[in-house]
Amino acid sequence: IIDDSFKSDFTKAIELLDTEKSDIQEQAMSLAKKMYKQTPVIYVANGFEGVAVRFRQQINENSKMLCWHHVVPEMNHNELLGWRTNVNDLAVVYFRNKSDYDRNQIRMDINKKVSAKFTENITEIWSKGDSLIENSLYHINLGDWVSWYLSEMNNVDAIEIDVIDFLKGELAKV
Repeated sequence: IIDDSFKSDFTKAIELLDTEKSDIQEQAMSLAKKMYKQTPVIYVANGFEGVAVRFRQQINENSKMLCWHHVVPEMNHNELLGWRTNVNDLAVVYFRNKSDYDRNQIRMDINKKVSAKFTENITEIWSKGDSLIENSLYHINLGDWVSWYLSEMNNVDAIEIDVIDFLKGELAKV
């Protein structure tokens, strides 16, 4: 059921990640430093919400940090209204792709202007690659490295899940 174009795109994505490995890791370390001791806010265009969810969950689980994400254009209908006060502990990350719908590109540029009034900690990460799978895996790989570097900076065990074990134990008593 998987057609040849998927196989080809997947192979190209593996090659891209291999070629870009050191650059991805450098970019991830730079982003992790900006996110350290901050609350990450991740924005993506629709079609890439799975990437944002993965990044948020990796930060939660590996780095033991709170984080949230939202999707453009939906965030323009509600969350954008929340950008009204200076918040010095937010690290805003825009995962961008050349393939994003033109109107969403414009929305993200405008959103950046709005959030820049309230925080200076804004980073855009543009994916590399020519296909959706290359773009997605580029961002996923970078996000995984960010979460790992943050776990090191936070001096936490990326695989420890004590609070989840506690929850399960408490639920087992019910």
